[in-house]
Amino acid sequence: MSNLDLLLLGGPDQTAVVARQAQANVVHYDDAYDALLELSRRPWPAVVLTAGREDFAGLCRACRRLQPHARLLVLCSPAQEAAIRPLRPALLDDYFVYPTTRDDWALLRGPFVAQASGGELCALTPADFSALAGAARSLPALESQLASLVSVRLRRTVRWVPREAVAPGQSGLLDIPGQAKMLVVGKDEAGDLSPHQRDMLANLAHALPGLVQAAMRAQSLHRLASTDHLTGVYNRRYFCQLTDQILLRAVRRHFRVTLLLYDMDNFKRYNDTYGHQAGDEILRETAQLMRRTTRRQDIVARIGGDEFAVLFWDAEKPRQPNSRHPDTPYVLADRFRQAVLQHEFRLLGSEAKGSLTISGGLARFPVDGTNCDELLRRADQALHEAKALGKNVIHLIGQKR
Repeated sequence: MSNLDLLLLGGPDQTAVVARQAQANVVHYDDAYDALLELSRRPWPAVVLTAGREDFAGLCRACRRLQPHARLLVLCSPAQEAAIRPLRPALLDDYFVYPTTRDDWALLRGPFVAQASGGELCALTPADFSALAGAARSLPALESQLASLVSVRLRRTVRWVPREAVAPGQSGLLDIPGQAKMLVVGKDEAGDLSPHQRDMLANLAHALPGLVQAAMRAQSLHRLASTDHLTGVYNRRYFCQLTDQILLRAVRRHFRVTLLLYDMDNFKRYNDTYGHQAGDEILRETAQLMRRTTRRQDIVARIGGDEFAVLFWDAEKPRQPNSRHPDTPYVLADRFRQAVLQHEFRLLGSEAKGSLTISGGLARFPVDGTNCDELLRRADQALHEAKALGKNVIHLIGQKR
């Protein structure tokens, strides 16, 4: 119960009392508009309103419309009880007359009997809805949480299958709206699903549209915050965040990490000669060339201007005791250098093929740095050394010329 999230629209003096008695994580709002805006963003297991606000019945209807699966509760004074009582159960799940006690909040700890389409009923706990709401940060996380919840609660095996592979009339299905696959629940020795189990799936299916919308919004916001809008690769801030996380894992698991920093040779000349549209094309296409050259786990990012970084890392220790990790990143980086040299950029024309080059510098963890900023700084030194060598070269920091 301690993990239950609860939205409270009321006075700040009530927040601590509700949090302690309900044993919940309380998010408090004074303003009704701000609270409704938050309710539109993601699913909430429970919403608590304080009575006495203008058009209180309309506020209840708005909350119910935004959160049809949340428990809607009201705190009221003894003098307000007569006005609140008629709103239950049409608009409210329950109301409490304050001062409240912990026993009053037992409703939140019991099973949630929610109305599903078709009039079927099913019991789900607030913890179930809280877990699903927490997983709505992305569609893969939501799918994983759904599969885990259904498997545990029904004690059946579950699997995601393509929508077109589902047989017509097959029972034991959970459908994510707008997605290309469905969750299929397997049978056991008892045969098909019981009415209670089918009710649970119906109730979950009824809650899914809001959860899916929340997950898609979260994914979209994450993409905007982490991605360079021109090239589609990660931006510098998110690259450093991921790099520092990987370096912490590298310390614990003793694997090697190498950072490549590269830029376009004489990029300003191409921008001035062919225009900024051609310059943007160069940045976009070279970023995609690097993506195709690197391995799945490697991370590509635009650092700024025509400067890009790539983090090469291996999740396991080198298999040979004397293995030299920079060899593989060097080979990949040099393969990319050659791919750029041979690439024909549409806006530059065929006569420019073979004239556009890149230079890059490599820095190793932990020899050259122990965090993202240090590795970038050392890789930048190697990049300057590569330029001094005549450009169109990949150079490892400290490498003899």
